[in-house]
Amino acid sequence: MEAEPEALALLRQRFRRMVTALVLCGGTAILGAVSYFAAHQPWGLWLFLAALVSGFAAQVWFVAAIRR
Repeated sequence: MEAEPEALALLRQRFRRMVTALVLCGGTAILGAVSYFAAHQPWGLWLFLAALVSGFAAQVWFVAAIRR
């Protein structure tokens, strides 16, 4: 089974977008965790949770794109 070059290019592009989103979400999650635990800022917990949910959503988006 050979995949079409256009489909592979689109998949690579979506993968790069997912990795970029995960790097941004990871950095934001670290910032939120440090803010909450080290600086005792209550909004840090919400930032951390939002970053985690966003990272998982990016992965779900990528897997859903593969299934198409």
